[in-house]
Amino acid sequence: MPDFTSKRTGNPITVEQWVTFYDNEGRLNKSEDELRDLIYHSGLENDIRMDAWKYLLNIFPWDSTEENRKEINLTREQSYNSLKQQWKKILADGPTTVEMQENEEDVEDAAQQNVNAGDERYETDIYKRIMDRKFRIEKDVLRTDRTIPMYSNSSNNSSADKPIIYDNIDIDTSQAGWNSNLELLRDILITYTFLENDNGYVQGMSDLLAPILGVFRSESDSFWCFNEFMEKYKNNFHRNQEEMKNQLSLLLDLVRLMDIELYEHFEKMGCLHLFFCFRWLLIIFKREFDFYDCMRVWETMWSQKKSDYYQLFIAIAILKQNKTQILELETFDEILKYINNLANQIKVEQTLISAESLYNKFLYRFKEFKNRLIGEKANFMKKDQESGVVHMEVFNENGNTESSNEPFDFTTLAKNEILNDPVSIINRFAKLTTEEIV
Repeated sequence: MPDFTSKRTGNPITVEQWVTFYDNEGRLNKSEDELRDLIYHSGLENDIRMDAWKYLLNIFPWDSTEENRKEINLTREQSYNSLKQQWKKILADGPTTVEMQENEEDVEDAAQQNVNAGDERYETDIYKRIMDRKFRIEKDVLRTDRTIPMYSNSSNNSSADKPIIYDNIDIDTSQAGWNSNLELLRDILITYTFLENDNGYVQGMSDLLAPILGVFRSESDSFWCFNEFMEKYKNNFHRNQEEMKNQLSLLLDLVRLMDIELYEHFEKMGCLHLFFCFRWLLIIFKREFDFYDCMRVWETMWSQKKSDYYQLFIAIAILKQNKTQILELETFDEILKYINNLANQIKVEQTLISAESLYNKFLYRFKEFKNRLIGEKANFMKKDQESGVVHMEVFNENGNTESSNEPFDFTTLAKNEILNDPVSIINRFAKLTTEEIV
């Protein structure tokens, strides 16, 4: 039996270690793969995240010199300031006059706008669109991490700004006050939606930005790192929720492969949709772990190249850690309540150790399952031929049909047929790893 043990050290990389990774030109003297592996298995002390995260989030090339990085920082700061000034000027100039729509095509457009009423992405007046987003962002920002000192109502974070939302608000967090760091959160998010105009703002984005600003304490750096973070996960926030449905479906496949007892319990409860895991995946466990522990989770995910869906292995690690309690619950509502009550109670190192071990075990089970399925299909095809059943189409490794007078290699035929079926369970499992399973 292979060794599935995690290699996590539990000892984050220190400032003293990190500075030794640079040569005289300020270029990293370790390869990208070496550094990714170190970060994946150790994590980072908070003081070096503002440097290391820029590599993990594609801001700095791994072979850049100190001079290169200074130029990158300057260019990005100028770009950010330009974007921010554009939307600020639009707000300062005030609303524009929208011409009446008269022709038939315009009337159809107006009807479509009415269908999409309430969705600020379809607002044609850019001033109103930005104002709508500003209002929604301020409402979210006021509820974001108010127990964290830099976002709390502290005189150290005073701001002369007063959000428009204060004039029309019915949420208790208004009493927590506004401050300069909330102002930065708001401005970064407005600038992001100005850059990514088609997506607009969706609740939860402020959750992802807050730890990033907590690391960098710089508006420009936080914006560009948040932008790269969102490149990885922005499909989570699409209004059709297709990506979220995809992830929950893949998580269900993973649960079925890795823990059939949990799967059957969820099936019995009518919970195969796994909606109680929705928040975990939407905002990448931001509310499930302590504010600072979630940073460890994120850098672990960013540093690894094992899977584009590593968050699912973290999710199943949490489920398995709580398996005994979950099996005692009898309804979806009970499971949902229990899962929600785990927020800020989950042990980060224990979970990441378990996630790595589960990923290693998944590779073994996936290979075993794949070979067994191919073998069973090959035997079925062989029996068909012996019974006189003719397979009219035979797929080669490129997915093309071919015919041959040579004796059939049923194992190869079965493998190619399975791999060329886009909805086969083998191809679904293959999405969970970037490694080739042979």
